[in-house]
Amino acid sequence: MSRWPVIRHARWLWHRFNLNRWNAFWLSIGYLPNQSDEDHLAAIWRGDA
Repeated sequence: MSRWPVIRHARWLWHRFNLNRWNAFWLSIGYLPNQSDEDHLAAIWRGDA
């Protein structure tokens, strides 16, 4: 994926949108987001995932 920056960034945007929506639900009932989800998004951004 590291050779396809447009696809990688589109994939990152899609995952970021879904993660924000998911976190908004869990934050509304008092749970904190999982750090491994943020780490996975960072790996997508770098092209490692």
